[in-house]
Amino acid sequence: MSGSPVIDRFGFAPGVRTVRLPPVTKFRDGGYASLDADIPLARTVAQRSSIIVRACEDFRPNLVIVDKEPAGFHGELMPVLEAAASRGILLVLGLRDVLDDADRLVPEWERKGAAETMARFYDEIWVYGLSRIHEPLAALPMEAEMAARIGERLIYTGYLRRALPEPRADREEPAIASGPFILVTPGVAATARRSSTG
Repeated sequence: MSGSPVIDRFGFAPGVRTVRLPPVTKFRDGGYASLDADIPLARTVAQRSSIIVRACEDFRPNLVIVDKEPAGFHGELMPVLEAAASRGILLVLGLRDVLDDADRLVPEWERKGAAETMARFYDEIWVYGLSRIHEPLAALPMEAEMAARIGERLIYTGYLRRALPEPRADREEPAIASGPFILVTPGVAATARRSSTG
């Protein structure tokens, strides 16, 4: 399930089905709005939550993997987490190894009750990275008991390793490619602005 407006344009393996959620957009100030400016955000969140609940009831998953937000966007996953926990569905939270600067992450996650949600619902917390490089939850202030409960569920998965493409005879590689090098590509955050009429 995804709120991406282009999720249906990806080519997935046979047997993989997607459910598109009503999309939202994020503004520079950190606020959100429905992508459709005529729909209030609260209604979009309610629609998303309803779709997620219905999909889980229809698909009856054995495993649910949640991306980054323990309670989902604006708490949209709470009904699913409650139902999944009561049905014995394995709940996994997947986290990037670097979530955000601690001075931004800590107040946001404290406001959302993220640590409590992780400790209450999640069977495992997968961190896509290595603990020796970064521990994303280390900055969160938690009581020792909660930190221990969450800590025993943490699994550092390492980084995805992809095979190199087959070299093509008609392709000329740059000279730098013949030796070891590091390629760094910064991400670009998509931002939106409200129109003066919206």
